[in-house]
Amino acid sequence: MLNRTIQKSFWFFAPGALLCFAAGAAMCQVGQWQSVAPMNWRSSGLGAATGPDGRIYAIGGNDGYNGIVNFVQAYQPQTNTWTQTASMNSARAYFGCVTGPDGRIYAIGGRWNASAEAYDTSSNKWSHIAPLPIDLSTEQVNSAALGNDSKIYAFISPGPPASFPPYLRAYDIATNTWSPIIHPPVTLPYFWSGIASDAAGRIYVAGGQAPDGSSVADVVMFDPRANTWRYVQSMPTPRSYFALAFAGDGRLYAIGGTAATYTEDAAVGAYDPALNSWAPVSPLNVPRARSAATMGLDGRVYVLGGESTSEGNFLAGFSVEVYQPGPSSSGPNVTAASIHAMEGAAFTSVVASFTDTHSANALDFTASIQWGDGQTSSATVSANGSGGFNVTASHLYTRAGSYVTKISVLAEYGGSGSSGGSAAVADARLTAKGLNIVSNSRSFTGMVATFTDANPYAAASDFTAVIQWGDGKFSAGTIKAMATGGFSVTGAHTYRKFGAYTVIVS
Repeated sequence: MLNRTIQKSFWFFAPGALLCFAAGAAMCQVGQWQSVAPMNWRSSGLGAATGPDGRIYAIGGNDGYNGIVNFVQAYQPQTNTWTQTASMNSARAYFGCVTGPDGRIYAIGGRWNASAEAYDTSSNKWSHIAPLPIDLSTEQVNSAALGNDSKIYAFISPGPPASFPPYLRAYDIATNTWSPIIHPPVTLPYFWSGIASDAAGRIYVAGGQAPDGSSVADVVMFDPRANTWRYVQSMPTPRSYFALAFAGDGRLYAIGGTAATYTEDAAVGAYDPALNSWAPVSPLNVPRARSAATMGLDGRVYVLGGESTSEGNFLAGFSVEVYQPGPSSSGPNVTAASIHAMEGAAFTSVVASFTDTHSANALDFTASIQWGDGQTSSATVSANGSGGFNVTASHLYTRAGSYVTKISVLAEYGGSGSSGGSAAVADARLTAKGLNIVSNSRSFTGMVATFTDANPYAAASDFTAVIQWGDGKFSAGTIKAMATGGFSVTGAHTYRKFGAYTVIVS
């Protein structure tokens, strides 16, 4: 008889800091642009997006050597390092790049390209989606944004020698289809506008070039859910080839680009939707145009790559800068809470709190949360008795781990704010049972243990097993799901002599 016992290893996860990372305390200076680790290769006309894993992705563009590329690299704020990830199926530059509500990153169109594809950060794979129904001889897609109806809107402008007003098409993730042409009732610039969506999913189209080649300062806001368009306060200076992104303070940042002189600019302006006004903020360290920008889950603005002829062409192509906004001065000032949960178990928790100087009525606000696992859901706002508000939401994580969350709050008067947080999801308990093994031979093949996981979403591929056979030998166990529930561990071994052994399965 082979006597055996079984052991269980438990793993615990703790949330990490979200604002002061290994790159140095300088990154935490509010209101300043700070240089961080440069990209592994240079690029202009690239795309930038934030994954549900909290990494900042630099996608495609023109690297100056190989021309338009399909390379992708990811920046990890916690370690201030870049790593290469799976390349796109198609090389593309000057294209639409946006993170969808499903957590995937979408790369849409580009120069001489009507294809589109989506990247799954968990599997590190790109897959084709429905191509854009456009005529490449006369049309091009240079930008895209996510609307509050969970659709992705591609901005389509004329390609030389065509001349027609720009329009939109909406991509429906659920049906993998593009909408018919959406003609805006307002006049939009033809080329190189900035486009970004706020915490409420309202899309802003700013600046760009008019048909005569001059830069413009107009800014238009589109609310997909209400299907309304309106002009908001224009930028103080006309510009094109610039980057546009919202930050955690609820403001829209117009970054670098070119004005009438076509010289790269370091100027940065911030638009406050609540006040409908622009204000200058700290300039970039490196003037740049044709760069890309995105808001991280930490609420900071990341600007990547581009060109800078004032300091040598493509010098900016490697560099990356990060802007730490201060608290919202006119919108909700949001502070994320640390979330603690168990895998496989639904929970309801306060995920953030916020204050607002404009309203004391919880009904004046709506909120949502990105959970960090590719899922987004609405949240409930309630007064907290301390002059502020709590944001409460429900969720279920199917896997243990550390997740980066993002909570966004929208006010009825137009202000918005967001904050990055963390979720520590612990392993559900395993319950194991050892089997007494009887063999008339020195060679044994069969089941040595069974176990169950309190996480109902667990799969056999989530586990590994090592069997200590009691004679100083080890081997890997094979784990399979059982039809009756739970999992089995099987193994094979040959003993040199008969006897009683204590078998340990980990």
